[in-house]
Amino acid sequence: MQQTYFNKQLVLIGGGHANVQVLRKLCMNEYRGLNVILISEGYEAIYSGMTPGYIKKFYSLKDISIDLQRLCFNAGATFIKDIVINLDTQNQKVYLKDNPSVSFDILSINSGSISNNRNINFNNESKVIPVKPISSLVSNLSLIDNLVKKSSQKKVSIVGGGVAAFELSFALYKRYNGNISLNIISSPLLAEKNLNISTINRLKKIAKNLGINLISNKVITINNSEIALDNENKIQSDCVLLSTGVIT
Repeated sequence: MQQTYFNKQLVLIGGGHANVQVLRKLCMNEYRGLNVILISEGYEAIYSGMTPGYIKKFYSLKDISIDLQRLCFNAGATFIKDIVINLDTQNQKVYLKDNPSVSFDILSINSGSISNNRNINFNNESKVIPVKPISSLVSNLSLIDNLVKKSSQKKVSIVGGGVAAFELSFALYKRYNGNISLNIISSPLLAEKNLNISTINRLKKIAKNLGINLISNKVITINNSEIALDNENKIQSDCVLLSTGVIT
């Protein structure tokens, strides 16, 4: 077993993938003099890489969940279930809602991302579900199931045109055995710089074969079940999923 000597306190905020990898590394190596604390709002973290498989019903919720408390125990780290309410970088302190403040020498913030909704207007009554954080999508799957089950149209729209939107639409199609009408709405579609033409064409072809509607327009407003586009067209949808990238 490798040994490295430190005299520092490392505080990890959030159970994101990067912080989980730090804890995983601590399970395999002993770092004497390094005290590690993980602060998380929940006891578990969702592994996003397996989430499409969970949506397709290939995996159970247990399969895609990471037990943060147990991981901390195995890594020799302290687990604190709490919410961070303030961060004092000058005095190197993290202030918590229900526990005393925690001092740090090194701080890692990996609390997950939030879907970007800055350019879309929608009211609170609209059935809009963000894809990020991924835990929100997972916890809202039963709501999506109920909306689809109760509707005669079974229309679900995904706002956002990246690879994640296509992957999500394919997973939803499988979840409902094709008994669903799916829209992917974005201008542009599949604009990631790391995508080549062959990949773009293949993803669009799969979507077409599954009957998924690709709509190359910008969403302006979402009002209840109605999506208004920049070309003045309006689309009815039982549920809208935001896969619009993350807030930076």
